[in-house]
This record gives sequence, structure tokens and C-alpha cells, in this order.
Amino acid sequence: NVKFKRAFSILEQKGNIRLLYSEENLPSDKSITLSVKDTPVMDVLGMILKDTELNFRVLDNGLVVISPQNNEVKDIVVTGVVRDVSGETLPGVSIKLKGTTIGATTDMNGKYTINVPDNVSVLVFTYIGFNTQEVSINGRSTVNVTLQAANTALNEVVVTALGMSKEKKSLGFSVTEVKGSELAATQQLNPVNTLMGKVAGVQIDQSASGPFGNSRIVIRGNSTLSQNNQPIFVIDGVIVDNESVAGGRDFANDLSNLNSENFESVSILKGSSAAALYGSRAINGVVLITTKKGSKANGIGVDFSQNFMVYDPYKGPEFQNEYGGGSVGAFFTDARDPNYQPNQMWTTKVFPINPITKEPYIDPAVNRENENWGPRFANQRVRNYDGTWTEYKAVPNNYLDAFQNGTLGTTSVAFSGAGDKTTYRFAATHDDQTGIAVANKMKRNNFNLRITHKLADWLSTDVSGGYTTSDNTNPQNLAWAPYTNTFAGDNWGIAYTWMFPRNYDTKYWNQQSRYTSQLFGGSPRGTNPLETNKVMAPEFWFNMNNTVATMDSRNFMGRFALNAKLTKWANFTVEGNMNNNYDKYENKALGQFTDFSGGSYTLNQSKKESNFIKGILSFNTIKIAKDLGFSGFAGAEMYNSISSFTQGNTSGGLMVPGNYFITNSVNSPLVTGGVNYNKKINSVYASADF
Repeated sequence: NVKFKRAFSILEQKGNIRLLYSEENLPSDKSITLSVKDTPVMDVLGMILKDTELNFRVLDNGLVVISPQNNEVKDIVVTGVVRDVSGETLPGVSIKLKGTTIGATTDMNGKYTINVPDNVSVLVFTYIGFNTQEVSINGRSTVNVTLQAANTALNEVVVTALGMSKEKKSLGFSVTEVKGSELAATQQLNPVNTLMGKVAGVQIDQSASGPFGNSRIVIRGNSTLSQNNQPIFVIDGVIVDNESVAGGRDFANDLSNLNSENFESVSILKGSSAAALYGSRAINGVVLITTKKGSKANGIGVDFSQNFMVYDPYKGPEFQNEYGGGSVGAFFTDARDPNYQPNQMWTTKVFPINPITKEPYIDPAVNRENENWGPRFANQRVRNYDGTWTEYKAVPNNYLDAFQNGTLGTTSVAFSGAGDKTTYRFAATHDDQTGIAVANKMKRNNFNLRITHKLADWLSTDVSGGYTTSDNTNPQNLAWAPYTNTFAGDNWGIAYTWMFPRNYDTKYWNQQSRYTSQLFGGSPRGTNPLETNKVMAPEFWFNMNNTVATMDSRNFMGRFALNAKLTKWANFTVEGNMNNNYDKYENKALGQFTDFSGGSYTLNQSKKESNFIKGILSFNTIKIAKDLGFSGFAGAEMYNSISSFTQGNTSGGLMVPGNYFITNSVNSPLVTGGVNYNKKINSVYASADF
């Protein structure tokens, strides 16, 4: 004997559902008496609303809306763009319907779309670093919003160009700072990806090669059509490239040597004025990374973290599953096709008839089963490539069956402490990742040390170093070479969307006993009448499972800074740093021909070494008048960078199959090498603020 509102409250609690209704629509002169057990919650709601003029419906988000029968609540679609006061669009802004849990977020262009019941009238916009704003809809279908920065942000001290710390309110350009703890919480192996959705106006595109491939970052859109549009990265004064390495496989780049667990903060300098002190290198902006150092505490501080993640390939391209392999859509025999040519791959018919058994069969001799222009699937009984009987039907998940579950395990430990004059921090991280592609894996070890010491009241040092080892094996090949023996260049997307028919059973054919010739060795050849292992395009899986491409990388970064406090208002700093990368690339391919003949081996060793030295005189704020002060700095620097390589390739195959070294080449090996570039940049600069 309870009122409707109380009945709804009990139902929400016991049935674990959310109800949306207006109290003015509830019958005020009726009470509910109901006793049920093991009854579906929607059936109970129907019992409560029986003999009333109320209906209910369930929205896509699970919300249950109760409304009068002649006045059901209808959603309206509200769209809009969210910007800051400077006009920059804001990605990742949270939008909620006030009083409900219905919400949405803005995309990379600051746009959003949300379904709003007509009895909800207010949108609530929230974003880190900005004031929360409530906006009335007032029947509009387009609601554009400008968010105001939180006042507390104006008093922040941020790191700007050349590592100088300034109050944010004194800057004449845009700087966004993100705390390192926020980035580490994302658990991304690539440090660039940790910034995704964190900074307005920054667009990040992940590589198709997997979670530890390159990522492209652009600040405020592309600024040039012919050059690199990415910003430079500066880690404690050391400049690091984010350039991709040419080639069909993505082995990541120098930024993969960084560990976001060691970041204290990251500052994004936008616009030419923000990055002017780095010269033309920073025309697209600067990403400044400041690493952690030891802090004063009792004894030694220890930080330990361990994370494990699983990547499950759950969705691929949308394929049709109505038609199968072939080109004309019928079960014609060769004799009934007057235009048939034995070596014609794309216009011949499918399923010829065996002249002896009179049975249809899939003919692997001329690859007529490729593509998906064959007959409609109807579970027809036909001979498969290998002579076994099969049903002619789609294998809906054959694309996803080519992948595996990926894993990522990360273990980090850091020791830090401080004394009266010294701070120190040592950190070590081990990453072990298995990709979703076959035989794709990566191991990385990262070590960092930073020490600061006060030599005298006026003199201090800051020394840091980092060493990273990275072993990357078989990232997904993104090349396209469909007419070579590698079959689609090992690119699965190309193979499954263009070549493999929808009746191709990945699990059945991706077995060593099927993609390897048991009689001749190498990959089975359907054109050989003596071949007993008849398989469609076996070279794809043969090459995929018998080619090993590895990149072993070693990186060392070091920095030394000496800071002298000359007066209360003047400081002089001299700094030197180095960033050296050493890469060893190997590609080992087993021969696909008889007795595993053919094959190849490539060895490429490259190095990139850079060093940098600068001196800078800085002035703290000097009072010129009561309300006028002066601060600034002047400095000079020298930057040198050289990149070189040596590469050897076998030619004509391997003399001894399965033995991978350059002198095992059938023909004279091909050896090249030289200097990629040698850069020298000398700079002088000055800045003054009043």
C-alpha cells in the first residue's frame, strides 16, 4: 500500500534499473499493493502501471522513461562545438544531461552529439582546467559553448622554452602543462599516446602497426604541405626526433626510448612565438618534458608498480558474407565457357567439373578462387583445394581468426631520496609486450638516473642519464606488394579485403603442414601436377611464419648542467647533453621454392649521435618602477648531429637455406652505406619581459 513514487524507488533499488519520470504525471489518488518473486523487472513495472494512463520505454543507454500514453517522451538530437576563449576546439570535454547519467564527450575537433529527452533542459560541460558550465537547451538542436579557464590556472608556474619557469599569467602565448602522474595512469607504451585527449588543439594519430608503433602528433593542424608537421620533443634539454623510419614495417622511433613513468610534467608550447627560441626546428611547436628528481624524505623512498593488460582483437572490416570466391557467380564448367583461357586468373569461371567423378571442385591451379565474385553461398557440397569435401559457405570471422590476443606487462621500480645538499632518483622499467599479429613481440628495458648537488651556496649541478634497450620483432607489415611472392606484402588487410574469399578458413589453412610442401619443401605450388599439398595462396602464411624481422635498439641520453647564482637577480647556466642511438635491423626470410631454396638476409646497422652545449645568462624580475619590472635572458648554443648507416643484402637467394649471414649469398652480396646527414646549428638568442 505505497504511492507510485515509493514503488518506483523500490523497483530501482531491487531491480537495478534507472527510471525517468515526472511526478506531476503520477496518479495521486492511487496506491500500489504488489507481491512478486523471481519476476523480470520489466514485467513488474508493467504490473505497477496497469490500469494507469502511463507507458514506459527503454532507451539505448538503459534508461527507462515513464510518460503519459498520449504524450510519450521523445529524444531530440543536440549537436555542437566546444571551444576555449581563444577559439581553440576542446577534445574530450564531458557533456552530461543535468539530473541524469546520460552523457557524451567531444571528439578531436571539439564536436559532440547527444540524445536529449524533451523533459531534460540543461547540459553540463566539464573539462580539466576549465570552469564547469551549465547551458539551457531551450528547444535548440545546436548548442555551441565557450568554456572559461579556471582562475587558479592563471597563477600556475609552467615550464617554457629552454626550460625556463614562468608564471602562466605573464605569458604572451599558449602553454598547456600536463602532470606526469596523469600520463603514467594511461599505461601507454608510446609516450606520445599518453597525451591523447589531454591537450586542446593537439591531434594524435596512432600507427596501424600496433600499440608500440609510431604515432603522429600535430599541434593546431598542419602548417606546411611539403615538410614534417610534427613538433620537436625536448627532454630535460635534450632534443629527440619523432620522425618515422622508412620501410614497410614500423619499428617505432627515438621516442619509444622514453618512459612516461619518469615524467614530472609535460608542457605543450603552441605557436611560433612560443617556440621561437628553438629556431626553425620548432616551427610546428614544442613538447617539453621535465623528468622527476629526488625529493626530501626520511630515508629512501621506493615506488613500485606492476601492470598487465590484454588486447583482444574484437572487430575488423565489415565484409559481405553472401558470395564466395571466383569471378562470374555461377557453377559453370570450363567446357561451357567458350572464352576460357587456362592462364586467365580474373575472368574464368569457378568450380570446374571433374570429368571422371562429375563432381565440382575448387581449382587451385590458376587461382580462380580469389576475390569474391563467385556463386551465392548455399552450403553446396564441393571438393576443397586439398581434395577434401567441404560446404561452400562463408567463414564470417576468418579475418579476426588471423590475429591473436596481445598482452602488455610493465614492471617499474624507483628509488629516491635527498640530503641537505643532494637529491637523487634512480628508476628502472621493464616492458614485455606481445602484439595481436603473428610472432609480433617487444621487450624494453629503461634505466634513468638523476642527481642534483649543491656545491656551494651559489653553485649547483644537475646530472642525468638514461639507457634504454629495445628488442622489437615482426611488427605488422604495412606495405602492399600483391604480385610478389610475399603475397600482398604480408599485409593482412589487403589480403583479406582483396584476395582471400569469404569461404577461406583461416584456422584450417594457417597450419605448417598445409602451407609447407611435404614433398618438395618450400611453399606448395598448385601449378605442379605432382604437388600433393594443394593450398590456396600458401605463400602468404609460409612467408608470414618463416620470416623474422627484428630491430635491436640501444639509446643513451646524458646531461650535465652547472648553475651559478651570480647575484640575487642574475644566474648563469652552462649545459651540455648528448643523445646517441644505435640500431641493428635484420630480416631473415626462408626460401619458398623447392628444398627451401631462395630466401634472403638483410643486415642494417645505423647510428645517430647528437651533442649540444649552451650557456645562458638569466635575470630574475628587477623592479624598475613601482608597477614595472624586468626579467629576461640571453644565451648561445651549439648543436651537432650526424646519422650514418651500413647495409648488406644477399642476392639470388641463400646457398644454404636457413643460414642467415651475408656471405651465404648465392650471388655477390650487395653492400651500401654512408652518411644520411650531418647537421650543425649555432644559435644566439635573447628575451625580455616587462
